[in-house]
Amino acid sequence: MIDELKINRNIHEENMKDIKLIAIDIDGTLLNSERKLTPGVISTIKQASAVGKKVVICTGRPLAGAREYLEPLGLDEQDDQYIISFGGALVETTTGHGLIEETLSYDDYIRIEALARKTNLHFHASSDDCVYTANRNIGKYTLYCVVLVLNIVPRKKWLIKRFINACMSMILMF
Repeated sequence: MIDELKINRNIHEENMKDIKLIAIDIDGTLLNSERKLTPGVISTIKQASAVGKKVVICTGRPLAGAREYLEPLGLDEQDDQYIISFGGALVETTTGHGLIEETLSYDDYIRIEALARKTNLHFHASSDDCVYTANRNIGKYTLYCVVLVLNIVPRKKWLIKRFINACMSMILMF
């Protein structure tokens, strides 16, 4: 049994040496069901980085929405560490230096927003510091995106709920 474990470990180590880059999502992959990084995940990512594997976070979130997870993983504020954000539309260093940017033009936004309205679908677009939507009935996902984009990182659930309720109250006034 012990010899079998040694053989399996050697095979695993042999296969791992060819891997140069690990691209990994945040939601549903790095984070558990409670949206937390586990000690095992943190340790594994740090070990991979320590042996020279490039770990690239790939997410639909903006950089601001991923930043709180980069520090515990040892990936934050580095010019040679990368994140692919906004669902692949932006590749940047974890210091925020943009490398590749595929953005919507204003005309693209108008066409997609019109299609979303016609098909009765919710639509919003995000930039580094704003969330744009023409929907009067702003959904919770848009508000969550606002929290991420504006880098509002309340640690308490009641504070997030208060923020969402305040936004909804402001919307109803218009």
